[in-house]
Formats: sequence, structure tokens, C-alpha cells
Amino acid sequence: MNQRKTAKQAFGLLCLLFLVSFPLQAQKDFRPGYIITNEYDTIHGLIDYRGDIRNSKECAFKKGPDASLEIFFPFDIKGYRFSGSKFYISKMIPVKDGKKAVFVEYLVDGIVKLYYYRDVNMDHYFIEKEDGKLYELTNDTKILQTQNGSYIQESKKYIGIMKMVFKDCPSIYPEINKAEFNDKSFIKIAVDYHNEVCEGEKCIVYKKQLPRIRFRVAPYGGFQLLLLQVKEGGVQFFSKMDFTSGYSFSPGISMSFSLPRVNDKLSFNIRGSLYKTSFYANYTTQNQLKTSTTYYETTIGFSAAKISTLFSYTYPVGKYRPVFSLGLSSNILLHRSSDIVEETERDNVINTRQYSIIPFGGFYLCPFAEAGMTTTKVLKKFPLFFNISYGYSFVTNPVYWGETQVRGNFSTITILTGIWF
Repeated sequence: MNQRKTAKQAFGLLCLLFLVSFPLQAQKDFRPGYIITNEYDTIHGLIDYRGDIRNSKECAFKKGPDASLEIFFPFDIKGYRFSGSKFYISKMIPVKDGKKAVFVEYLVDGIVKLYYYRDVNMDHYFIEKEDGKLYELTNDTKILQTQNGSYIQESKKYIGIMKMVFKDCPSIYPEINKAEFNDKSFIKIAVDYHNEVCEGEKCIVYKKQLPRIRFRVAPYGGFQLLLLQVKEGGVQFFSKMDFTSGYSFSPGISMSFSLPRVNDKLSFNIRGSLYKTSFYANYTTQNQLKTSTTYYETTIGFSAAKISTLFSYTYPVGKYRPVFSLGLSSNILLHRSSDIVEETERDNVINTRQYSIIPFGGFYLCPFAEAGMTTTKVLKKFPLFFNISYGYSFVTNPVYWGETQVRGNFSTITILTGIWF
């Protein structure tokens, strides 16, 4: 019982840490950078780093860690930049009902300028020539239904627009014809155009190339502590037993998927591992007339495959980065075993029998909360991580002992450590 109480206290502490720290960390993603005032002065400080949509709406700036926060909207300043990374400038862009003031991301500064802006619906790219006219590169899509199914048709209008903008340089038309609707393709064309028509001036690319999808894999080692609690309807047997904790050491592998261009702090993870554990309990009981005493000794065990899915938030600054996650693990019990020894003493005669009853089904789900840390302090290119989680199963296939429904539930504390590649 004390183990269950300790597990619940650990769960409460972990949830409190998650609920308190997550919003605090989420609001403190300030990175070195600078703003450019409308008088073209450069002021260095810290800028709140958010996703592309939020970055286009406002700039949250502090001159130092303890300085007051200033919020700038488009045209309050000329622009702002994260050191060695994204550069935003104030711009009026065309929209359906007129024009809109936003911070566009400055991708290329050359004979032509290339900008990027993202709203809730789609990506937008703009080319600006020396005369200041802005051309939007568009790619309308529609779904076509055919006898063989449906497919997406792209208009690829951006190809014709670029040919018109770059009409003084037909040598890059073959490259334009193969262009894809993404920043990597457009940046290359803008730079190649600049190099073709301008000999003495260097083209500047501000865009820090980030993958659309980042995939990482990590081998890890895990230690798992499991607490078994059995609930029964009708005749009470297992529920009278106070099982010892189950322990397991297991290797595993974790895969992480994230969208750096949308939000580099959030990721989706899949983990897989194998583990084996067992539980032990004993208790003594007497019949109502106290004419006999029965002693039970029970050992229950299983081996399982565990697949976990979880969403994680990683604080993106510093060599030691807190990580908070919520997830769900699916546990498939590959092998189950049970050994129950029953000894009954009556009139100085002992009768012994041995049998097997397994108080849980072959599958259970377990939601969990997790907190941890990742660091590049040891290996710069390969972050190490350390996580601790608590979970409690809420679905366990019931089994039946005669007419009695038996349902085993697990509290799980897991510690993981590994390395990301």
C-alpha cells in the first residue's frame, strides 16, 4: 500500500511540474537578435522566437534578460532578426480585400528580393524587383475526381510569373520549368538570376535552411518499476494481496518527428521496447470457525512489447534543455505466467495444491506524463537525454475466475537515458 501511495505522490509531483513549468518555459523562448528602427538604428537584445505565423504578426523584444518587454508590430520598426537565423522586415502585401501589413521573412537580397509569409491557410512567396513592385508566386490546387480515384492538380502559376519577372534572363528558364513550390527552389533561382545579371555585387541569402520534416532516432536504456493492483467483483482473492513491485531493465529505440519551419519546440515521438517482470505476494487466512488456516504464495509474471506515442515540448535554448511530454503506451503481453501455491492446515494435517490464475489480460493501455532533459554538453552533435515518467493503466482486458471478474491495473514509473542521432 505504501508503494501505491508513493507512486501516486510521484504522479502528482510530475503533473504539477508539467503544468507549472510547461507554460513558463513556453513563454521564455528569447533568443539573441536585434531590431532595426524606422531611423535605421540597430538595437541588440533578445527576441521571443515563435512559429512563422506568430513571427509575422509581432516582435516581442527585450534589451536584456531583466529588461522590460516591448511589443512591436509591422511598421513600428523596419524589421528584426534572430542572430544568424531568420530575418523579418515590415511589408505591405496584397490580400483579397486590399493590402495587409505584416513582417515577411527576408530570404534573398539581390537584384531581386525574395520574401516568405505564412498564414493559417498556406505558404506565400513574393518577389520584388528594383522598381519596388511585388509579385506573388502562387500555386493554386484543386482535387479532381476520376474513375481511378482522386488526385490533387497544381496550377503552378509561379512558373509563368517567374518567367515574366526574369524575362531579361531566358538562360534560367529550364531551371524555372523544374521549380518546386518551396523556399529552397525559389532561393536557388533568385541567386542564379542575380549571378547571371550582376557581376560586381554579391547576393545575400538570409534564409537558414531548415528541413520541412526533421527525423531523429535514439537508442536508449530503460529501467521500469511496475506496481500491480487487482480489482475483483464478488469473491475477493487477489485484491487481498499486497504484491511486491515488478522491476525490468530493457533496451529500446525512439524515433522523433518535428516540423522545424512551423515550430521547432514541438515533436511527435514513437518508442518501442521489450521488457519482462514479475510480482510476488503471500497472505494467510482462516475460515470463519477458525478450524483451518490457509497460506497462499503467489508469483505472477509476464514479458511484453511496449509501443509508446507521445507529444513533447523541448525548451530550445541552452546546453541543458527541459523536455515535457504527454503520451500513451500500448503494452502487448507476449507471455503470461502464474504460480499459486495453497497450503491448508486442519487438525495438524497440511494439504497442498498448486494452480494458475492470471489476473490480467493480454493487452493494456497506459497514459503517462514525462519530464526530462536533453543536453549537448557532452557530445555537441548528438544530444544525450534523461527522462522520468509516470503512467497508470486505464484499460486492461478483464479475466474471469468462475463468475468473478478480475481486472489488474498497473502503475508505472519509467526512467530512460539515451542519445539522439
